[in-house]
Amino acid sequence: NVTSEGSLRRGITDSTNVTLPTMNDIRSCLNLRDFDSPPYFTNSSFSFPCRNALEGYDKPDGELDSSVSNLHNLVHLFLNGTSALSHSAANDPIFLVLHAFTDAIFEEWMRRSRENASFPDEMAPIGHNRDYNMVPFFPPVTNEQIYMASEQLGYSYAIELEETDSRPAVFLLGSTLGGIFLGLLLLLLLSVLYVQQRKKREFEPLLNAEFTTTKYTEEA
Repeated sequence: NVTSEGSLRRGITDSTNVTLPTMNDIRSCLNLRDFDSPPYFTNSSFSFPCRNALEGYDKPDGELDSSVSNLHNLVHLFLNGTSALSHSAANDPIFLVLHAFTDAIFEEWMRRSRENASFPDEMAPIGHNRDYNMVPFFPPVTNEQIYMASEQLGYSYAIELEETDSRPAVFLLGSTLGGIFLGLLLLLLLSVLYVQQRKKREFEPLLNAEFTTTKYTEEA
């Protein structure tokens, strides 16, 4: 019951050093291939989803981070106030936007790496094993049953996150180096032509005059 919480609050503490996640953070997260890893908890490393990179308990590249202030968690920290408390965060209208976008990232990850689901059969926290029911869905639905593309659930996202491999960067680098090489080659060709033209001009007379061997005394 949050009726006594009062008005919506944001930024009630100093968060000047807090910045929102970047697209590079999202790309790093999408590059992770395993859905989860032991011990299937907030201290798991190199696991993609709610546990832990996308949720924010790991760094975007999957390394453990005790600050737990990355990606999804970082946005809550940035908003502060109402959004920073788990029991009241859903009262902030931005909550819906944040979690819809978080799910869109998860959707993109599933599209690329669904075969690496690795849903734990046991040892995960209560509610997180493969055959556990999701709360509060009724009739009961297990985690495995809900692990499907959004289109199968009746909705889709308008945003399309670009591929994260290195081919565009390599292509750009190759294009840049190729352009520099062609530019230098053209400059060399122009230099050779200039030198050849200059050599030809050195043997040309300044005036197109005809000379005779007759001495001026003979003409007289």
